[in-house]
Amino acid sequence: MSDNIAQDLYTQDLTRAGDLLAKAPWKRLAVLGDSHAAGIREVVEGYPDKSWFDWLSESLLLSQPDLQAKNLGQKGLLAREVRAKQVKPALEFEPDLAVVLCGGNDLLRGSFDGVAAELDQIVGPLRESGATVVTMGLFDITRSGLLPDEFKPSLKAQLDELYAIVGGVAERNGTLHIDFGTHPAAAQDDVYASDFQHLTTRGHAVVASATVVRLSEQN
Repeated sequence: MSDNIAQDLYTQDLTRAGDLLAKAPWKRLAVLGDSHAAGIREVVEGYPDKSWFDWLSESLLLSQPDLQAKNLGQKGLLAREVRAKQVKPALEFEPDLAVVLCGGNDLLRGSFDGVAAELDQIVGPLRESGATVVTMGLFDITRSGLLPDEFKPSLKAQLDELYAIVGGVAERNGTLHIDFGTHPAAAQDDVYASDFQHLTTRGHAVVASATVVRLSEQN
């Protein structure tokens, strides 16, 4: 699938996403993480007020009409707080598909101490329970034209450190990993909300599209 299709899967309707997930086996979707997981967004023209979680759930429903979905994401949580607050209820939900998206608040705090171990303790139990787990890296806003050049090197270094941590967790635990740091849309200004921390509804559509494509490769 071309990058263009992957970015714009949801510009019209669910048809193409539904086709890609026509053989999807998953019936219980759980999401763990921070505000990015929770779906905080800024609405932009051309995209409905939906998060990536909304799009993904609706797409899976086309092949699994009895799908149960639970989003435990909560704004402001560090990785250790996601582990402490969300792993137990997620496991009790018994998901066969889980998405883990956190670490951004640790970046804002300026420290990744213990983050790799915390992520292992989030992802590991989910994988051990038999769930397919999707992990994600954040978009690299330094590739866009939104930030002054003098701020880019330090933020890029922090993002690269987080990418390495999440990538290592993905490799150790056998997740389906999506690298949004290198995604073509990371260089496009309109995926970022005006706070420069969250995404627009177009950004959420891109995340959902890439997730559907990655999951379709497992069908």
